Amino acid sequence: MQHLDDSNIDELWKSYKDLWKGYHNNGTVRCMNVGYWDDYTLTMKQANENLYCMFAKRSGLLALTEADNLLDVGFGYGYQLVYWRKELGLKCAIYGRNIDAYQVAYAGQLLTENGCQDIVLSQGMAEELPYTDNFFANIVAIECVFHMESQKFFSEAYRVLKTGGMLAYSTLVDANELDNQRMDALVNDLRLRNNFALLPEHHQNNNHDEDVQFLAELGFTVEVLDFSDHQMDLFSDGDGRKSLFVTAVKN
Repeated sequence: MQHLDDSNIDELWKSYKDLWKGYHNNGTVRCMNVGYWDDYTLTMKQANENLYCMFAKRSGLLALTEADNLLDVGFGYGYQLVYWRKELGLKCAIYGRNIDAYQVAYAGQLLTENGCQDIVLSQGMAEELPYTDNFFANIVAIECVFHMESQKFFSEAYRVLKTGGMLAYSTLVDANELDNQRMDALVNDLRLRNNFALLPEHHQNNNHDEDVQFLAELGFTVEVLDFSDHQMDLFSDGDGRKSLFVTAVKN
């Protein structure tokens, strides 16, 4: 597999080039989330910030205190971390976990430039969380659980969450075969260059219903919100892909 140079965002995401077609991205903002769209949303940047706000509201991030710990898994380039700390004024301690060393370094620089050096980042898999039991009040994961071995991640999330703590994640379901192939290529490039085992045909084998059932079996109380009405069909295939927001409270 050819390594894609992450210094050029267009090259890294070349198989997702249709995502950007017709949308002005307010400059080079390295976000690849589908986002949350309403009648007032004009750019990908706005759509992503809407999604950050939805997480803050629906998973109780604004109520966290300085004594609480928040973990963002799969934080990408870290824009939501800056937004939550600076724009929304989150007071809690914030930790981030990401599989890709380049993205961790990029996010670290972004945090420094924005005066958010107190946010603690680590590089590694979500399926292996280097934190003690019952450490976090909240765990969030924006549009990335479907890239993981989800049930291994859920087990780790349950372990490191406090009783009454919440795991919240947004996910995409019902993607078509081509989209699954694109995502496999992207994620396996990240895994390859960071020396993690590849996951062949991973995305087409994902099953949201099985994930929800597994969360319940672990001991979570699970709710699923379909916000597909606020999803822009950024691809030209009209595949009917859905956007879901899942909250799971540890009993």
